[in-house]
Amino acid sequence: PHVHCAEPIVRRVAVARADSIADGEMRQVRIESSPDSAVGEGAILLARIDGQFYATGASCSHYSAPLVDGVLSRDCMHVVCPWHDAAFDIRTGQPVRGC
Repeated sequence: PHVHCAEPIVRRVAVARADSIADGEMRQVRIESSPDSAVGEGAILLARIDGQFYATGASCSHYSAPLVDGVLSRDCMHVVCPWHDAAFDIRTGQPVRGC
């Protein structure tokens, strides 16, 4: 038997001007729902590293801590949870330590 996964819902949303986010900066951005989308409102963590932008979930998957209050490790592309030291890959959002 084959398992078919639904395609992820993709929605492009303008969240900030590129020149308003400094290199090495993280910012939590609120995303509002739209009437034509199945995606509800929420927040993302936007980070700029070496001129590239990355977006992932704004909260730690364990305690829901605001990752924007964490520490961005530019050399290993991780954001560290401010509450319990778990680390998440800023490119994918996947946990890399803890959780």
